[in-house]
Amino acid sequence: MTVAPTTEPERPTYPEARRARTWWWFGSIGAAIALVIGLVWVAGGFEPRTDVRTEVTPGTTISTGPYELTFDRATVQKTRHFSEKRLVWEVVVHGSGRTTGDQAIAPSSLNWFTTARDPGSGTVLQPTMQGFRSVEQGASGGAFFTPGLGPIPYRLTFQFSGDLPMPSSIDLAVWELELRDRSLLQTGELDWARTNHVSVYPAMPLQQLPDDVS
Repeated sequence: MTVAPTTEPERPTYPEARRARTWWWFGSIGAAIALVIGLVWVAGGFEPRTDVRTEVTPGTTISTGPYELTFDRATVQKTRHFSEKRLVWEVVVHGSGRTTGDQAIAPSSLNWFTTARDPGSGTVLQPTMQGFRSVEQGASGGAFFTPGLGPIPYRLTFQFSGDLPMPSSIDLAVWELELRDRSLLQTGELDWARTNHVSVYPAMPLQQLPDDVS
């Protein structure tokens, strides 16, 4: 007797399950887009750029938010990126700073309010790092400005690509800060944020230092 081959019965497809998976997929994409839009909004990315520029000379003190900053000279040196080891033009801007507030504070690397522009290439960078007190003193005393004290040495480091020609000057910009609720949900928590007023040290000359590419 011949037994007819058996076949696995076809599983039913439920339209409701397909619709649920489709809605879940579109919901995930929508949530991701909303998150990106929210982050850009918090950073001010959708605000029109109508910066009010004031040019200042090296040695001029700029008051911004809880800081008073003064920059008077800058150097450039061919060296290697501090972590990636590729060749860069390292620009270090020297000056001093202090806080006018009543608590220890330092500019946040998550919300820089300073930039450097290479006039030759048009490249604009935020600082790679900041330093407090002189290099010889190292980090003693803390990496912040202490309330009630006078100005202390302060420097900003920018690392331009080594593929560019050596910059001979930079435009150093310092934005004015104000207390503002930068949260997406407007929780009322205030934080220092950039305004559209910016002071610029235009064409600050760079002193070239010997290469250090070892």
